[in-house]
Amino acid sequence: MKTKSFFSLIVFVFLSCIKVAAYTERNFLQHVAAQESLAECLVLNQKWVQYPSYKDREGWSRFLGEYKDEIIRQINNKKVLRTHWKRKTVQDEPYNGACLEEVDDLVDLIKNADYKKNKEQKEIEELQMKMFSSRKLLNGEVKVLLDYLALNAQQVEMSIDNIDDWAYDKNFVGKLSHYVGKAALKIKYQDSNNIEKAIDRIERGHNVTEYKKCRHGYFLCWKYDEKYEVYGIPIEREVINKDTSCIMMNYYLQRLEKNNV
Repeated sequence: MKTKSFFSLIVFVFLSCIKVAAYTERNFLQHVAAQESLAECLVLNQKWVQYPSYKDREGWSRFLGEYKDEIIRQINNKKVLRTHWKRKTVQDEPYNGACLEEVDDLVDLIKNADYKKNKEQKEIEELQMKMFSSRKLLNGEVKVLLDYLALNAQQVEMSIDNIDDWAYDKNFVGKLSHYVGKAALKIKYQDSNNIEKAIDRIERGHNVTEYKKCRHGYFLCWKYDEKYEVYGIPIEREVINKDTSCIMMNYYLQRLEKNNV
């Protein structure tokens, strides 16, 4: 039973992070238009797209024109995209956490295992070892993995840099219960301008048994029962112009001990 539920989780985690496209041939246009007339109508290489490429900064400046500064001003003043853009404070010193590598061909291994009807116990165990090894996580994987680790956790310890940044993020607070489950939650933080208000905000999402101010060195880290750590390392990127930047996160899984999942 444990093996079956684990494998179902494996499939759910990874196939929710990747898109597997299914195609069925229909030939709707076969008797409607000739190939020659269709060729004249087709536009190749995305030439129908009217906006500049991602890396064409000068093109974007021309595209936005006189509206660019106003768009930036409204974003900075939280007039637009208020639920999408949340200010996060990043320290100058590097944060704790190793920048691990992804497991090679992990996505293909998961898909192949999902397609195979008769799975041997040895194959499932090998896949389990790779999935829960210390590694860089796939895009979109972190939320599903946190949900799973919380299922059987007894204690969760969350280490964050500035607690205010996360306490006022409604999306983050709203999902605390998913990332903690029924476990006891302890929070370590490095800085706060008003810890009482931050606590009030955070406990709208989940009860916390202990708050501790200390220099732990992480930007964001979840520790589950001294077995696994899931941590994020921020990367600050310039967007639109040198005065506007955003924070991108790379997430990693660190296995703390040999254990059965």
